[in-house]
Amino acid sequence: MGANDSGTRWFSVGNCSGKRIRWDGTTLTIKGDLVFDSNNYWYPGGNFKVGSDSHYLYWDGTTFTIQGKLVAQSGSTIDGAYITNATITADKLDVDYLSAISANLGTITAAKVTVDTAGYIRGGKTGYGSGTGWWLGYSSGYKFDIGSDSAYLRWDGSQLYVRGEGHFGDDDDYTVVGDSSYKSAILFYANGSYAGNLHGSSGGGLAFYASGGVANDYSAQIVPVQDNAYSLGSYSGNKWYAFYGYNVYTDELYSQATDRIDFHCRISPSDHASYDNGLSNHAWNNVYYCVANDVCSLGMVEEIGNPLELIANIKTSEDKYTPKDLPKADYKTLPKFIKTVKYSDLKKDRKDFKEYLQSILSKNAEITYEDDEKVTVRIEALDVTATISLLLGAIRQLNKKIEALEGH
Repeated sequence: MGANDSGTRWFSVGNCSGKRIRWDGTTLTIKGDLVFDSNNYWYPGGNFKVGSDSHYLYWDGTTFTIQGKLVAQSGSTIDGAYITNATITADKLDVDYLSAISANLGTITAAKVTVDTAGYIRGGKTGYGSGTGWWLGYSSGYKFDIGSDSAYLRWDGSQLYVRGEGHFGDDDDYTVVGDSSYKSAILFYANGSYAGNLHGSSGGGLAFYASGGVANDYSAQIVPVQDNAYSLGSYSGNKWYAFYGYNVYTDELYSQATDRIDFHCRISPSDHASYDNGLSNHAWNNVYYCVANDVCSLGMVEEIGNPLELIANIKTSEDKYTPKDLPKADYKTLPKFIKTVKYSDLKKDRKDFKEYLQSILSKNAEITYEDDEKVTVRIEALDVTATISLLLGAIRQLNKKIEALEGH
């Protein structure tokens, strides 16, 4: 210890050529091991340990170990590039916002998830009403959108929209509309206007209501999507009990259970003298009535011919009989003005085609055309009004003859 020639103070402790501590007025040099205790030391080979028994910094020449809390003061940072991957576990993170983390979050388990006015969660869709997938979040209000641009389930913040085909239930499952304690309804709109609704009635039934002025001013219409393709009720299964209405339009009306249809009303055609009651190949068997009013005019046959001679020319058929087993008149010998002739097409795909054809031919019919699909028959019938005209003419002619005989 002392001072050099220039007066600079210095000191040296230890071996001048070995381990020592030396101050030369500018630099403090420590050569050799520096040991304070078993937890604090510095070895010239590079190893060192600073701290206490439970909190310390330790370098063993290969690994730098920090035992205890590492606090970065204000203005200090820790470079994450030098942190070993997958060594910081989730329970060691404490952040105010997840936006501070940029990562594939994998599986998330949370008691609550709150989306603010700038947030959303999505899959596939780029936004509300855009793309295919799903979107839930805030877009001028809280909304959700599931599906595609053409088929979707959407909530726009005030109304729920469903577009496209849907499948409700599976196999024997069913879909409940409404609640068992309340009535429910499905509303229908056409061209933006209310058209009607289907709702449960208080009596337990299902009622259909249509708004006035809809569907050509009819109060309600149930229309099949294809003409002559669907049934209301089952032909061989469950049937409707009763229909009530002011106007019923149908091409064919059947009653399978009792083989009859009871009418408690007037049955009339929509146009005068325009429709037939029965067909040429489907005639009524027995017609019961109290009063028959023929509105067609009776003809005066004696003005155009000899009624008695016309009747005398009617021959008897050799092989045709009436339902009462009486020989039929030969329709070919009837006066032309009392005969009616119609043609009817019989489809060959009918199950009882052969028997049906024979029953038609056993009447006053004959085949006029046939191909692979049908048989056309010519059917002759009797015009009742014209026949009465012929009989009246014959009576009038006989009456004249009787009067002439009485005059002699």
